[in-house]
Amino acid sequence: MSQDSRHGLSFRFATLLLLVAVLAGVSSLAAVQAAPAKPPAEGKQAERKAAEKKATEKAAEEKANKTAEEAVRSQPKKHPPGKRVGVFSKKNPENLDDLRAIEKQVAKVVEKALACVVGVRIGVAQGSAVIISADGYVLTAGHVCGAPGRDVTFLFADGKTARGKTLGVNLTIDSGLMKITDKGPWPHLDLGDSSKLKPGDWVIAIGHPRGFELDRPPVVRTGRVIRANEKVVQTGCTLFSGDSGGPLLDVDGRVIGIHSRIGGRTSQNFHVPIDTFHDTWERLAAGEIITRTELGVNVKTVDEGCRITKVRSGKPADKAGLKVGDVVTKFDGKAFAGIVGMSKLIRKHKVGDEVELEILRDGKKMKFKVKLGSR
Repeated sequence: MSQDSRHGLSFRFATLLLLVAVLAGVSSLAAVQAAPAKPPAEGKQAERKAAEKKATEKAAEEKANKTAEEAVRSQPKKHPPGKRVGVFSKKNPENLDDLRAIEKQVAKVVEKALACVVGVRIGVAQGSAVIISADGYVLTAGHVCGAPGRDVTFLFADGKTARGKTLGVNLTIDSGLMKITDKGPWPHLDLGDSSKLKPGDWVIAIGHPRGFELDRPPVVRTGRVIRANEKVVQTGCTLFSGDSGGPLLDVDGRVIGIHSRIGGRTSQNFHVPIDTFHDTWERLAAGEIITRTELGVNVKTVDEGCRITKVRSGKPADKAGLKVGDVVTKFDGKAFAGIVGMSKLIRKHKVGDEVELEILRDGKKMKFKVKLGSR
């Protein structure tokens, strides 16, 4: 092949490569042009929405934390009862003057209490409640609340209304907490000390039997304590449907219980002790549904704490390796006094919490980790 022929062939080959490259470039350009372009404004809008969502979530979290902190700070203090004098220090009234003294004191308590005892309407259901702080925390029965986050209308004796929400519910004791969301301040009653109650103490029950009635103020009944412990207060104050959630007051006008259950007879009237609200305040204020927490043992009180008399199969204590005869001396690092003390510590924990038990077994100190269960 001549040199001219070789040059001609090289030229044609180079031309062919250039043509292929040009065609490839045109195809790429066409593909780019055919693809839908994302407008700059749309991209910025998506970024802005994502940023707004993040800011909203952060604000909601901060608000929830702030609300929880405010709830803890707003927990009303417990006020012990004053010294009983006059007729209230007697076993029974002895004369007409004693009866008049009781009437006078009850009237004094009721004058303030009527503005603080409210009817509550949740959907079509009604009950009673009592305001216990200027910023609008309201105590009621757990079965009146029903569940956290429900809308509530509060009904005042003077015809006014306020809006609010249900917060936490303690299903183990039938206690509930609500909050007025309209701007206060609100009339309120102080909290007493149910641990000081004893049979024969005079008490005052207020509520809305058969439901709130605009032309009828809250109904007042006076009675005496029949029995009282850390789980229940029973009185001779007759209750009816609609009274549930209303307050039981001592003769100083302090809330010592919340109406809960009505027995088969009018003499069987049961109230939630106010101390259970003190023990579970943070959990109720946080909107928690409290269920019964259990260790899964039967115990009896001994000097060192509680001796285990039965370990129920498959329950938390059984899974952790506790045995009959073990003596529980500390519950999660805290000493306690007998069955009542240990029960209170258990109730302060949630189902699923892991706690450490210190025990004595055959004279030797041991520690066990137990994950609490529910009944």
